[in-house]
Amino acid sequence: MTYRQLFEESVRKTEQFGLCRGQDYRLITHRFTPEDRLEIARTCLFAIRKAGYTSSARLAGKCIDVHLMLHELINNHIGVNCYVTIGDHYWHDCVYCEMSYEKAEQELLSPDTSKPIDAHVWLTLEDGTVMDFTGEGHRDIIWKRGDFPVEECVSIIDPDVKLDDKKGYHRPFFVGLGYLINTGSIGASRLDTTR
Repeated sequence: MTYRQLFEESVRKTEQFGLCRGQDYRLITHRFTPEDRLEIARTCLFAIRKAGYTSSARLAGKCIDVHLMLHELINNHIGVNCYVTIGDHYWHDCVYCEMSYEKAEQELLSPDTSKPIDAHVWLTLEDGTVMDFTGEGHRDIIWKRGDFPVEECVSIIDPDVKLDDKKGYHRPFFVGLGYLINTGSIGASRLDTTR
């Protein structure tokens, strides 16, 4: 199984939960080169640093804010489609921001805006590449690994690499902004609902 296959399944689940909001989340068959991905990441890192997210400690717990900002940057200024992706990070012996469809359904039925959602947020580029600018930084802090520069907190993952639960992998559950809107995690005033 690959991330691309998991992503396609999460699109189906997003549709089943009625959270697509009219968007189309199909992945393109063309794959970005490693150089393309690095160029996108460099542009994102510049924006992140400029916004004050300079280290693990400043990134910790900011996955929605950071990735919404980068979603707009990548879509509107770089000209590449990317999708806000909601899920968790799975290893065989632990799960970061563990999510399930049962918990998600509960959050959708009775959102509690006084606490964060039980999930992690990252970006999926239109070719399926994972770009996560906050997960490593947050784990640095909660797992007491240290406080590292933002450049060391970025994950760029090829969508067609076989998933390995010993190395860990991003496990998408929903795509797009619908889940974040319906759980009250973001307000309508912060959204570009065209993507």
